[in-house]
Formats: sequence, C-alpha cells, structure tokens
Amino acid sequence: MLPYKQFVAGKTAKDAIRITKAFNKKRIGTTIDIFLNEPKNTRTALSNAKQYTDLLSLIAKTKANATIALKLSQIGFFLDKHVCQQNLAMIAACAAEKKNSVTVDMEEHEYEKDTVRIFEETRKEFPNMMIALQAYLKGVNTDVKRLAKSNASIRLVKGTYNEPSSVVLKDHDKIDANFIKIAKVLLRTKQVHAFATHDEYLLDFIKKEAKKTGKKNIEFQTLYGFKPHLPQMLAKQGYYLRVYMPYGANWHGYVKRRLSELSSQR
Repeated sequence: MLPYKQFVAGKTAKDAIRITKAFNKKRIGTTIDIFLNEPKNTRTALSNAKQYTDLLSLIAKTKANATIALKLSQIGFFLDKHVCQQNLAMIAACAAEKKNSVTVDMEEHEYEKDTVRIFEETRKEFPNMMIALQAYLKGVNTDVKRLAKSNASIRLVKGTYNEPSSVVLKDHDKIDANFIKIAKVLLRTKQVHAFATHDEYLLDFIKKEAKKTGKKNIEFQTLYGFKPHLPQMLAKQGYYLRVYMPYGANWHGYVKRRLSELSSQR
C-alpha cells in the first residue's frame, strides 16, 4: 500500500489548514492543492473552481500563511479552454480580493502551450499568479525567457510525468544542468520566483548564485513529507519557504509520481 499519509495533508481543507498552522509556527508557509476529479461537464468544472475559492476564503478566515495551486485540467481545460480561463480568472480574482496568490501547475507536455497561453492572458488582469515550468521539458527555456521578460513569477520544478524522450530530457545530469541554467536566468530578474527541489546541491547553488546576483526575494519550495528536515533547515537559515501540500481522496497518481521523483533525488 502506498504511504499516502506521509505525503498528503488529509481528506479535507480543515486538515490542510491545521497542518499549515503548525508549519506557520515555524515560520514556514504552505501552498495548498486539492485532488479533484477531472470534470465531465462545465457545471462540474465550475464546482471544482468554487472549491478553490472556498479554500481561499478559509485561508483568509483562519489567517493561515498559505497560497493555492491548481491544475487547469481540474477546472475545464479539456472541455472548453474559454470556460477554463473564465474559471481561472474567477479564482484569481478571489485570491486578489483576499490578498493571496494562485500557482498554475504544469501537466503533460502536449498541454504546455495552451497552459502558458491561458496563464499569460489571465495574468494581464490578475498579476497575483505564478506558473510552474518543468526543467526536463525540451524547449522550456524559450518560455522561461519570455515569461521572465514580462515579469511573470515562475515556480521552477524538474518535472515528474513519464514523458517520451522526444520531448523531455531523461538524463538526470542534463535535467539538473537545465535547472541550473534556468535558475541563473531567474536570479537575474526582479520578480519573485520559487525554486522547488529537494536536491541539496541545487539548493546550495541557488543560495550562492543569489548572493552573487544580490537577489533577496527568492522562495524555496519543498513537498510535504519529502526530506522533512529541509523546510526547518531553510527557515532557520532565513530563507522564505513554502511546503507544497495537497489534500483530498484522489491521491494515488500524485504519490506514485512523487515516489518516483524522490528515488531520483540526490
């Protein structure tokens, strides 16, 4: 049986808030995601979107130090791109009203262009957004440069989906090298960016490069349950940190991807 309790905050938003408040006492924030079924119609897509606005309301009510993250597939991406963008705008508007932010997670490679497009169009009205980009994806550097030039905030991850070698890097050293290459670009911009990794040698590189460039507004992100010593260590060193923390019942695919990712970490 997969050890989901180690990596998943629980079944409800209240579970996620309870764990968030415990992290907050250690000067650590969280980013909360919800495991939701892919909607079969636009009504369900809207219902999913409202779960995120309800979560934002609960975060505000409890004064928790937490942001939210979501996948566009949860709010209608495969049904109607226009409806999906409307739902994302509704969530971003709610986040802006509550002085919070939204991270758009990246999914499989064939959805990257539309995901980036929807993010860019929505961000024109709601700049309180961040997008996850995957270092293992061939061609991602073009998106990085364009988005960084437009002052977008980027959450840099390695990438965990099982994709063909024609579209992603498979060699771990090459993935790490591209992560570093992208990090160098981001550390020379004014915008806040998040670096999501558990590889301590990558963390050390980012720290040293940030000192070299004088960039102070950086954020590190780790995954709930993975190398649990890292969040406290980074917080004690004075770095701004968030723990990515999902909750809900549909956790199987997430836990499998994360266990695979953890096995490749150094």
